[in-house]
Amino acid sequence: MEKKIIIIPNKILNTFILIKDKGYNKLQVYYDGSGDNGAINDIDLLNDTNSISIENMIENTDFIKEWLYEVIDEATENMDWWNNDGGYGNIIINLNTFELISYHSQKTTIDYENNLQLSI
Repeated sequence: MEKKIIIIPNKILNTFILIKDKGYNKLQVYYDGSGDNGAINDIDLLNDTNSISIENMIENTDFIKEWLYEVIDEATENMDWWNNDGGYGNIIINLNTFELISYHSQKTTIDYENNLQLSI
């Protein structure tokens, strides 16, 4: 199976370089969705001993979130994680190798009706 390739825009790449220069080598995104709504809950920066919220390092994270929504859709193969019962998960981006690992769970409800004939 061939790996998908996701393009990193220059502004995001420059931000990743800044994060690495501050000693963090991973970015972790937590997302959750259901009922026609989905959102990124947290974006954390990680190193071997510490984790902080990206908002502690970068003032405006809107451009990163916008790109990460596209990444989530690609990583979940557009599984519609925001509609109906939705889904949730997290994505880890290694800032040294630019490899991405996605952990996703899809919430599903199955309703059914069964008619049986009773016999006497």
